[in-house]
Amino acid sequence: MVVGVLLAVVVSTNIARPIRRLRDVAERSRGGDLLAQARVESGDEIGSLATTFNNMTGQLRSTLTQVRREKARADGLLNVVIPLGVQLSSEKDFNLLLERTVVEAEAFCRARLERRGQGQYGSLPRGTDCVHIIERGMPQESGR
Repeated sequence: MVVGVLLAVVVSTNIARPIRRLRDVAERSRGGDLLAQARVESGDEIGSLATTFNNMTGQLRSTLTQVRREKARADGLLNVVIPLGVQLSSEKDFNLLLERTVVEAEAFCRARLERRGQGQYGSLPRGTDCVHIIERGMPQESGR
């Protein structure tokens, strides 16, 4: 009987300890630490659960990074669009408004390119779409 009780304690400890460690890592992740990784100690179901948990937190990190990148992009666009909207509502001279809009768009595109490490450019080629420049880089002009 004593041997049975000791065996039950050893087995339950060996099962409970990795589950407790996984729970602790899950609590850290829940608290915002998406760098927390569960230790994979075995190839059994508990090890598989730890691996799955690590994959899940990795995907969460990736998604959060993408959301932050998109938010920064949207904030940058808003910083251009809002002043243009104010100008639209107050400007009576359409040609002047159009000229200011082009200047603002070029400045925005240049700032985005410089932040991405693509250097400084003079004037943008005619017909160049700002979104194209931001997402794919500066197009090559013939004769350069």
